[in-house]
Order: sequence, then structure tokens, then C-alpha cells
Amino acid sequence: MPDNPSRSSAPIDNGRAGRFEWHITLDQQHRSTAQKIADAFGFTFSEITGCPILGQGTYCYITGFDTNSEIALSEVNTVLRVLVTYNVPVLRAKIEDIVYDTKTNVDRLGPDGGRRLA
Repeated sequence: MPDNPSRSSAPIDNGRAGRFEWHITLDQQHRSTAQKIADAFGFTFSEITGCPILGQGTYCYITGFDTNSEIALSEVNTVLRVLVTYNVPVLRAKIEDIVYDTKTNVDRLGPDGGRRLA
């Protein structure tokens, strides 16, 4: 089967360690504060209009990644504490255990690296 051109060229990670992605969602009115916090800690800032969970509107996100769930949780808690000091209400905080992602080449679904999905 030919490789999917949208896949990353990075080696496939089909190990058991996992890769954790976390997001903290904020209302767009707190964009400036969220951007500053993300930059200060080396995390990613992004915005999206029309969230499938929260509905229409523009939301901003602070996002991080780690292979260790405890580190991911610690990072989320650190950012949440900082947001409290700025009186920024958090709409949602979550940590995801990535099992398949073509962008980062994480693939823990199949014995052959799960290329059956690509």
C-alpha cells in the first residue's frame, strides 16, 4: 500500500509509552493573556471558530505534548494555577492519550504500525 502523502516523514511511534496532548480552552476575550502564558512556558497558542463541543464562537487554546502522563498533568495544573492569578475562567481542560495521529506519526493501533488506516 502506498504511503499517504499527508503523513509525517518522522518514524512511526507504535510503542506502548504513548503521547499525551493537552488543551486548555478559554474564551476569545482572554486571547492576549493566553498567548503570553503559552509563550512564557513554551506551549502552543491557537484559536478556532466553531468548536464541536462548546459550539459557535471563537475560542483560544493553550496546548502541550509529552510522552509522560504525569508531566502532562503537571503542565496543565501549572497553567491552570497561572490562569487563576489572572482571573481567567477556564472553559475546558483535557488530556488526550493519542493512539493515532498522522501529523506526529503516533500509531499504536496495529501490529505493523497501523498503516492499514493510512
